[in-house]
Amino acid sequence: MKKFMLQYLIIGLICISCQGQKQNSDTETQKIKIQLNDLSDTHPNKQQMEHFLNNYKEEFIESELNTDYLKNQHLIQKQYCFRTKHSNVSLTLIFCEYQKDALSVAEANFNSDSIGQEFGINGSTLFIVEGNDKLEVNSVLSHFAGEE
Repeated sequence: MKKFMLQYLIIGLICISCQGQKQNSDTETQKIKIQLNDLSDTHPNKQQMEHFLNNYKEEFIESELNTDYLKNQHLIQKQYCFRTKHSNVSLTLIFCEYQKDALSVAEANFNSDSIGQEFGINGSTLFIVEGNDKLEVNSVLSHFAGEE
């Protein structure tokens, strides 16, 4: 009798463990992993930006690229636009060859006085964050700046 009870207990624990693993697996498959496929694998910030996109507290969804002409366009290698799934904060990533190029694009096109818009540079990547919720904008901004 004790032997059967022990077996039922072990089987029950295994079942509970399997259910927990299935729930974790289902959650992980719901979040789509973002890859910056059109950007050269040799860009020094590609892996870092993919990591930031895929490890933010909120899921990023690719959104339509703003086709407005930017000054110093010739310095831009690739540009991507995303938005957060729930708080609707927009993020534009502009990849340049050098950090000085990203700074030139930022200075020529983005004004730090714009309400709801912030930008930063991480390596040779310029990131522009826009949204109505200043706390969420600052959270995304600091995440992509690499600040803890």
